[in-house]
Amino acid sequence: MKVALTGGIGSGKTTVTNFFAELKVPIIDADVIAKQLLEESIELKNSIVNQFGSVVVDDHQQLDRLRLRKYIFSNPQARLWLERLLHPHILDFIKERVEQINYFYYIVAIPLLVEAGLQRLFEQVIVVDVAKDVQQQRVMQRDQQSLMDVEAIIASQTSRVERLHYATYIIDNSCSIDYLKKQVLAIHQELLQRYTID
Repeated sequence: MKVALTGGIGSGKTTVTNFFAELKVPIIDADVIAKQLLEESIELKNSIVNQFGSVVVDDHQQLDRLRLRKYIFSNPQARLWLERLLHPHILDFIKERVEQINYFYYIVAIPLLVEAGLQRLFEQVIVVDVAKDVQQQRVMQRDQQSLMDVEAIIASQTSRVERLHYATYIIDNSCSIDYLKKQVLAIHQELLQRYTID
């Protein structure tokens, strides 16, 4: 069974996918793939630096992912260019991983699932949900970014309402870790049951 997991920045997607991984569920994380591509592909890095210039490099003229993220989220055209560059490579990588999976279901964690129109490719969609103010606090603390920068990122993503519209399951990540784990376990058990019935 093909299951997507998504949520806005700072919603806690990584924490949730880690809990699913503890249950031995295969996880494919688009963010991890993107990071790996940017670390390993000289061709992709050169394309990005050539396109955006010094604004996305560090003092050693190496691609700086934090500067890149800040730049693209304040520049919609730059973000679209980067997505067009990276998304085909990410999707190819996902397809390769899927072919190696032998389990009842697998989860593909895709932050921009709805923005990219990929929700139609999955049988189930899990949305990790938190209120906007919680998102802002978490990202500001985690990434040491200003409120203005964080608001720009949130504004560039699909709205909370639209994201929830596509959810088969909603995980509330505004409460305790224990309750979060209970939600994950309940979804896991239901997905196993659905697989058995299907």
